[in-house]
Amino acid sequence: MRTISPPIYSLLARAINTHGTYDPAVISYLFEEDLTANQYTAVIPFLQWCHTTGLLFGRGNYNERYTQYLASCNF
Repeated sequence: MRTISPPIYSLLARAINTHGTYDPAVISYLFEEDLTANQYTAVIPFLQWCHTTGLLFGRGNYNERYTQYLASCNF
């Protein structure tokens, strides 16, 4: 997955806003059934990276942050 689509962002944003954290261990139950297996395996490490590094995202920069994550992983 090279970008996060607006529908996926909406799912993530709702989960993040609900619990106030990017920690996938806390929020993944809110969206896991709405994602394909490929989307889930891409999103969970990204959220963990955001949680660990403290580099957060919002409506205006979620794909920029995802691109930064991919670059940090040498994808």
